[in-house]
Amino acid sequence: MTQMVAELLELSAIESGARPMQFAPVSAVELLGAVDRLRPLAEGRRLQLQLGVDPAAPAILGDAPRLGQVLRNLVHNAIKFTPHGGSVEVSIGAARDSAGAVEIRVTDTGCGLTSEEAGRVFERFYKVDRSRQRDGEGTGLGLAIVRHVVEAHHGRIRVDSVPGRGSTFTVTLPAAPEAAG
Repeated sequence: MTQMVAELLELSAIESGARPMQFAPVSAVELLGAVDRLRPLAEGRRLQLQLGVDPAAPAILGDAPRLGQVLRNLVHNAIKFTPHGGSVEVSIGAARDSAGAVEIRVTDTGCGLTSEEAGRVFERFYKVDRSRQRDGEGTGLGLAIVRHVVEAHHGRIRVDSVPGRGSTFTVTLPAAPEAAG
C-alpha cells in the first residue's frame, strides 16, 4: 500500500508539474549507473544483464534522476518477467529513425505480451495476466510513470513483444543541443 501511495504521488507530481524537470545533458554512461543497482536482483534470478553504450551516443537533454527512474522501472520489469536463465539487455545509442535523438532499448527474453496487453501496458493500474506474474509485487503504476516521464521529456516510448519470446521497450529522447548538431 505504501508503494502504491508513493507512486500515485509521483505520478500526480509529474502530471501537475508540481516538481518540474531539471533539464541538463545526461550521459548514457550516467544512466546505466542507475541499472547497476538491479544487478544483484538479476544475478539472484540467474539472468544475464548486458549493458551496452554506443561510444558515439550523444548526451540526452533530461532530468537525470527521472531518467534513471525510467530505466530502473523498465529493467526491473524485464527482470521480473524473465524466467531463470534468461537475459535482459540494455542498449543506448543514437536513434536510428530520428536525427538529434537518443534511443534506449530494454530487451528481455521473458514471457512477452499479447497485442492487447502491449496496447494497454502504459495505462494506470494495468497489470498483465496474474498467472504470468513472477511475484505478487507491483501496483500497475510503474509503466504509467515511465510513459509520463518520457512524455515530459518530449520523448516517446513503444513496446514490441511476442508472447513466449520476450519484449523490447524503446524510449526515444531528445539529444542535448550541443550533441544534436
